[in-house]
Amino acid sequence: MTDRKQALMDLLDKVEWGECPHWQDAGKAIGINPDDRHLRVMGAYHGSLDAAKALHETVLPASASAVVDMEGDCDLYGGTGDGEWECSRSSSCQNNPARAWLIAILKALIAEEDE
Repeated sequence: MTDRKQALMDLLDKVEWGECPHWQDAGKAIGINPDDRHLRVMGAYHGSLDAAKALHETVLPASASAVVDMEGDCDLYGGTGDGEWECSRSSSCQNNPARAWLIAILKALIAEEDE
């Protein structure tokens, strides 16, 4: 297992349990510009759909699509190479669709580490 995959899995655990991750660790695990870490990762964690969308567009392939509903569910479809991933709904994010989207993005990035 790569260090990045482990960092993504640790971050996913925190977000799923509702523990606010440290934004610097989150940005490093996801691999985005330090200036964007707070706005995108933490914004999505705290409920910003704009931040979740920006993160999605930054770290996932253009073919990835998300279906988000206002009850806090997110289905994410896409992938790269031969594999295709699908991130299931998260029941832990009721009334926080942006956090559900963040969880789906993290699951997709973890799946990409396996390819």
